[in-house]
Amino acid sequence: MLVRGDTSFSLPGPSTLAGSAGIGLSGTSGYAADVSGGAGPSTTSFSEMVWFETTTSGTLIGFTNTPSAYSPKEWDKMMWVDPSGHVVFGVYPGKVVELKTSGVYNDGQWHLAVASLNASKGMSLSVDAGTPVTNTTTTSQAYSGYWHVGWDNEKAGWTDPPGNAYFTGTLADAAVVPSTLTAGQITALYTADTQTAWAADVAGDGASDSWSLGDGGTGVYTGTVPDVAPAACAFVDATITVSGSNVTCAAPAGIGACPAPTATTSLESLASKVTPFALNATPTQAIAVTYTLARDATYKTGSYPYATGLNLTTSISFIAYASTFDATLTWASEDVVL
Repeated sequence: MLVRGDTSFSLPGPSTLAGSAGIGLSGTSGYAADVSGGAGPSTTSFSEMVWFETTTSGTLIGFTNTPSAYSPKEWDKMMWVDPSGHVVFGVYPGKVVELKTSGVYNDGQWHLAVASLNASKGMSLSVDAGTPVTNTTTTSQAYSGYWHVGWDNEKAGWTDPPGNAYFTGTLADAAVVPSTLTAGQITALYTADTQTAWAADVAGDGASDSWSLGDGGTGVYTGTVPDVAPAACAFVDATITVSGSNVTCAAPAGIGACPAPTATTSLESLASKVTPFALNATPTQAIAVTYTLARDATYKTGSYPYATGLNLTTSISFIAYASTFDATLTWASEDVVL
């Protein structure tokens, strides 16, 4: 999952689950969503689970056709905490169907919520491996999409939505299993005493997806970011400064246009060239090339609320008389997409 918006990392997880950690969400913009979307689980057989602690309400986990929180068109298979502290499980087999616990769980303590759908037995919802509440609904909606934790779209058309779709509190150890968990399996998950034991149980249950949510939020993500059509570097302008006496910026055949010694250009067009530009100098000439990055006018926080920095690399060819060597200029992560 990629975490977006206002999120804190490496917060203490459930005290009974040694070695666990979670993400803290403030109820404003923070959530996490899967980056490898696809067909949802079986419409008639799946289980979803997550550890949570809150004193208010908000989304625990859900499945939506979009990886962001913007303009969803389909959503169901959701769990949330309602304004009174009840845990609610909702599916949409052509109409809104909700299942709600009688107990309240917005007490600031850690709880494990597990929801299941079964083709013959219907919906089931339990907290802390207690006696489940059930109904006879046996199907959910079929569509492709992405799993979310900390946000979903319950406030659009659902009977008992959370006070805020964005979760306030801490989430840890979410997972989806493409089958209906038994009472024994749920109890084993709830009583797992270490993160390692939890992970082993989840894997043994055949989880199709699992997210510990326990990382420090500092890892470099190198994959594609769903739902971002422009290249991320299109959101940045680079000011290129070339210094050194007797230095000229030339455009040898096949390289293309060469930026002026001081110029502003789009990183997208710059990085798209195999050799963006060349610098001509004497063999002993010291050359300094400085890049300054800044968000350009196409950057819109509301439209592209994606987290973590982006490593950008481009090639430069330094030419001295008849000899040529290539160098690679790499700058550190920049929060060009936030």
